[in-house]
Amino acid sequence: MRQNRQFSRTLSIVLATLLCSIGARPAPAQSIGGNAELQARVQTLEARTEALQRELDSLRNGPIPLPPVGDTVPAGVSLDTMRAEMSKLTWKKGGFTITPYGRVVVSAVYETERSYPGDIILWAQSPDVQGEDAFYVDAKTTRLGLKIGGPSPNCCPCAALGACVEIDFQGQYLTHNKPGLLFRRGFIDMKDDDFYLLAGQEWEVISPLYPGNLNYVPGSGVGNLGYRRAQIRGDRYFKTPGGQKLSLQGSLNMDILQDFTTDTSVQADVAGWPVLEGRAAWQFARGLTEGAKPAEIGASAHIGEVVYDFLAPNPNPADDVTRRTWSFNVDVNVPITERLSFRSEFFTGENLSAYMGGILQGVDKQTRRSIRSTGGWFDFGYKWTPRLRSYAGYSIDDPFDQDLTSGRTYNHFYFANLLYDVTDKFMVGVDVSSWKTLWIDRRPGDLVRFDFQAQYNF
Repeated sequence: MRQNRQFSRTLSIVLATLLCSIGARPAPAQSIGGNAELQARVQTLEARTEALQRELDSLRNGPIPLPPVGDTVPAGVSLDTMRAEMSKLTWKKGGFTITPYGRVVVSAVYETERSYPGDIILWAQSPDVQGEDAFYVDAKTTRLGLKIGGPSPNCCPCAALGACVEIDFQGQYLTHNKPGLLFRRGFIDMKDDDFYLLAGQEWEVISPLYPGNLNYVPGSGVGNLGYRRAQIRGDRYFKTPGGQKLSLQGSLNMDILQDFTTDTSVQADVAGWPVLEGRAAWQFARGLTEGAKPAEIGASAHIGEVVYDFLAPNPNPADDVTRRTWSFNVDVNVPITERLSFRSEFFTGENLSAYMGGILQGVDKQTRRSIRSTGGWFDFGYKWTPRLRSYAGYSIDDPFDQDLTSGRTYNHFYFANLLYDVTDKFMVGVDVSSWKTLWIDRRPGDLVRFDFQAQYNF
C-alpha cells in the first residue's frame, strides 16, 4: 500500500515536470539556431525528461525500497503524516483484513466520601455504611479490540461485511491489581449507505448518547439509560432530496436480570419472547450556524419481560415470577456552533435495572413490584482550541418512592471537566463531579469526586 502511494507521488512529480517542459516549449527550429542559450536550455530539459523516464521505468519494474527503522523522515513528509499512514496498517489473511485497536486508560481518583463501587462510580454510599474519603489509581478501563473486514457477500456486493471483538478488564476480581476480563462487544455486521444489519453483542438501540463525563460508563445508574447486550438488529436509512436523513432502527434482544446478582435466594430465568427495541431519528440537512454539524433528534422505546425465581429462604418462594420491563426515551444532539454543542436524553419506564435505570433497581424484593423511574441528563461541550475542550452537565435518576421498601430513592450528579489532546492519540483530562444519593432509612450519600485521567488510543 505504501509502495503504491510513493509510486503515485513520484508519478505526479514526473507529470508536473513534463507539463512544465511543454509550457516552456521552444520556438521553431529556424529561430533556435541563432540563440545558443535557448538551445542549451532545450537540451537540458530533454536530458531531465530522459532521466525521469528511466526512473519511472524502474518504479514500474520493481518495489520502492523503504527507509530502515530509525532513519529520518523523508523531506516534505511530516511525522504526523507518517504516523497517520502507519495507523492504517492492517493484518491480512486471505481476503480478510484484521485491524487491532485499543485504549490504555489510567485514572487517579480522590473522593470526599465513599462511592460504589469505588474506582468507578454509580452512586454515593450512605455515611451510615462508609463515610470516609478514598483514593484510587486504576487501569482496568483499558480495552483491546479487533475489527475484521472480509469479502462482500454475493447477494449484496455493494455492502461491507465485517466483525468486531472487544474486551476490557472490568470483570470480577478479588484484588485491584488482578482484574478479570470483561467481554464488551462481539458481533458480525453488514452495512452500506442505506442499511445496517448486526448480530451479536453491541450497544443497544435505545438512548444512544452519553454525557462527556470521564467515568467508565458515564451517567449509568444516574440518568443515562442503555448498555450492551446480545441482539439481532436492523437499521434502515432514508435520505430526502433536501439532505435530511431518517433512521429507523429495531432489534430483538436477550432479557437480562440485573437485580440480586449477589443474592442466592433469587435466580434469573429466561423469558419466552425477546425484548423488543426500536428507535426513529431525524437528522436535519444543515447545522444551526455556519460550520456547525446537523442536529439530530430521536425517540426510542423498549418492551419485554423478566422472569424471577424466588427461592427459599424467601418467606413466600415462587417460581417463574414474570415482571414487565419498558421504557420511552428521547435523545437530542444539537451542535449549536462549530465549537459549542448541546446533548440530552430523557427516559421514563419501569423495571430498568438491566438498562442502567432506576439506580440499578428493577423489582422490590419484599413486594415483588416493578420499580418505576424517570430521569435523564444534559451537557454542553465547548472546544476552546483544536486540542482543548470541556464538558459540563447534570444527570438524574428518580425512582418512585412508593415502589421501594429499601434501597436508593434518588441519585444525581453535576460535572465539569477540561480535556487536552497532547497528540491526536494521547489525551489527559481532569473531571470534577458532585454526587448525591438518597436512601431509605439511611443518611444521604453526598460526595465530591476528582478524577485525573490519561488515555492513549491506538
